[in-house]
Amino acid sequence: MPDDMKNLERMGERVAQKLGDGPSELRREAQKRALLSLVAASKPEGEGRILPNLMVAAAVLLVFALGAMLLYGQETPLKFWVGEQETVGSEGSWVKASNDGVVPIRFDNGSRFELDTRTAVRVLASNMETVKVDLSKGLLHADIKKNGETNWIISAGPYQVTVLGTAFSVDWDSDSSILGVSVDRGKVLVRGGHLSEHGISVQAGKRLVADGDKGSVAMESISGDSDTANDQELASATDTGSPQDRQGTTDEGVAALEVDRSIPTPAKEGSRIAVKKSSSTVTPAEDSPSWKDLSDAREFAAAVAAARRQGLDELLTTLDVNDLWVLANAARYARDANVSERALLAVRERFASSKRASTAAFMLGRLKLDLEGNPTAATAWFETYLTEKPSGPLAEEALGRLIDACDKAGRKTESARNAEIYLSRYDGGLFTKLARSILRK
Repeated sequence: MPDDMKNLERMGERVAQKLGDGPSELRREAQKRALLSLVAASKPEGEGRILPNLMVAAAVLLVFALGAMLLYGQETPLKFWVGEQETVGSEGSWVKASNDGVVPIRFDNGSRFELDTRTAVRVLASNMETVKVDLSKGLLHADIKKNGETNWIISAGPYQVTVLGTAFSVDWDSDSSILGVSVDRGKVLVRGGHLSEHGISVQAGKRLVADGDKGSVAMESISGDSDTANDQELASATDTGSPQDRQGTTDEGVAALEVDRSIPTPAKEGSRIAVKKSSSTVTPAEDSPSWKDLSDAREFAAAVAAARRQGLDELLTTLDVNDLWVLANAARYARDANVSERALLAVRERFASSKRASTAAFMLGRLKLDLEGNPTAATAWFETYLTEKPSGPLAEEALGRLIDACDKAGRKTESARNAEIYLSRYDGGLFTKLARSILRK
């Protein structure tokens, strides 16, 4: 590229940065390409034309920049009112609830927040494009009216909850770094903290609990439907490593959550592990925790070692489907791909008619992609899940991961085809950015 063209491109990038949250990324890229094409079409016949061409291009660029600022720099405000007296709200001001009762915040489009006692928030921005809220502490109930235009972002510590239209609650304890997100209607996306780069999708009837200090995440079923909750947990995303191993490491992979739907309490001080005791007479064997007790206490490597001592072959042929699942997760957190794979295969072979069988195929795909770095094998398992459950709770994630696996396996055509399918079904979903990047290659 000639020097003047390089200078022009750099100028365009600087203008794009100045514009900030103006046109969408795709629109800015299209406008930039159009501008460069316009300038390139004018072929300089000599040195004397380089400067005039650059000046014309700069003038066009300036007109574009000013037009973009006029069109996008002035967002349409979204008015809001605070309290029962409906005091006009202002961006950046703190709204704090006391013990006197719930404090409402009403927005001009019909959306509404309710702040529980001792809750503190700031509405950082409120316009028809984006509403940004900083939840410093406490419990916020939200009823967002979907208009297809406004993005709502609730920040709580290192986490962000993003929605278009739904009813949900965000509970943030800044002292313990524990986040709770409950969804009554619609779906939200939770990002940040120790969660994966793709975030966690929380659907209606679910509650996500993230403990920033422990690096753990759990998904609960608000309705108590454990089967649905177990499947939905797998659609969510955390690191693949053990919570004890997460500090100082990053893992771009997204893995399923463990089967338990509450964050376990740590062992009591002075004891190596808190072991669950039954009401029956204690026998000497109880002095040594079982592999399952160790897994419950999140000592995953020790749990896998205990399972090996007990005899993996026997366990894999005698455990019920739930215990096999616990063993597979413990091995995954201990980064023992072999034991995790064997447990998941046992689920598929011994409990082929159960809901877990198809979910195990999805998990095997994640295992091959994240722990073993084998994208070719991963594609086969993601395809297996999509064949067995084309509309299952993990279909969107399986298709998104299939795009990634095909791309990493060098199967570019298949990756692009799956990206097109994904955008036709789930445009705006967790893997939209990945799918569009694949199609731009």
